[in-house]
Amino acid sequence: MADNACITILEPLLGALRQWVHPGEDGPWRHREADWTAVLALAERNKCLLLAAEGMKRAGIAVPPALEAELRAKREACLLESMANLGLTATICSILRTHGIKAISMKGVLRAHALYGCWDARRANDTDILVSSADYRSAIDVLAANGFYSPISAHSRFWHDYLGESPHLPVNGGTIIDLHHKIRQPGTPAPTDIGSLLVRASRARVGGREIPVMSDMDAAMLTASSLGKALRSGEVWLHYAHELFVVTAALDAGERAEFNNHARKIGVFRLWTFATALAEATFQMGGERGGVPSAAQSRWTATLLRTAEPQERLGKRSQLLWKWTDGHIARPFRFAREFCQVRLGDMRRHYEEARQGSA
Repeated sequence: MADNACITILEPLLGALRQWVHPGEDGPWRHREADWTAVLALAERNKCLLLAAEGMKRAGIAVPPALEAELRAKREACLLESMANLGLTATICSILRTHGIKAISMKGVLRAHALYGCWDARRANDTDILVSSADYRSAIDVLAANGFYSPISAHSRFWHDYLGESPHLPVNGGTIIDLHHKIRQPGTPAPTDIGSLLVRASRARVGGREIPVMSDMDAAMLTASSLGKALRSGEVWLHYAHELFVVTAALDAGERAEFNNHARKIGVFRLWTFATALAEATFQMGGERGGVPSAAQSRWTATLLRTAEPQERLGKRSQLLWKWTDGHIARPFRFAREFCQVRLGDMRRHYEEARQGSA
């Protein structure tokens, strides 16, 4: 049954997603019978529905008639959400700048547009804004003065100190702002020098406005960290792999070396190597040259058909963290530091939840 599902559902999904890199490609999956309703259902569970539907269009494959209206409505909703998200991102970055706070947009609608060239391919339910640790509390005050409130206590060390972020909801409803001064992905290596990351920021031009965003390299490294977190936590990860596939496919040998060197410089080289290899193996189709997926990579790819996976056991999560931790002599110490921080973070979260429950 699993083999049949792989042939009639998973392979067509991956083939459709490959169309973003290889439009019009004629692979074996196009000449087999496929259950496209099931393909799109699997795409939705893996947060790739609109990407897959566009890939089908590029391959000349019609969406099942029963799903046309639903897909059209979801694409329109995605576009409206993206426009609202975009306007809010520009406004908040501008407001923070007038208060002397340097802020950049990360992930979200601007990143999706940079990758896919359109505003209706990938949903962004919130706006992620990054500031320095020195400006974080001031930025919270600025948001509060401009109609946002946070359900997170100002005294929550788990949120503000460990995760380094907090959600801020608009009083009158609308897009949520996630304010960050760290980009921690618990149990997964991630860039830590936020000051340098802010300095490297680029600008996205939208209409007559410019919005500061993460550099392409830093955004790709963050995606690798997000993929790692998803694997450890039993969450869906195909959308992260697809982003890395699109990014790396556009790099020539010199550019790929620059990305690798950047990953090494900021301490996420092992994770970057793992994540990009997994992405490339996932979207490798029959007959393609290249590395054959390892047993571990094949194991992860098999989870795409079972999107409700349990979180990895502690021992397995620790093995992944060790695999992804950079360094030679310092590697055991870096691993121990992150492992202990994760455990302490969990303890702090449970403690704060218990206090709230007894209040």
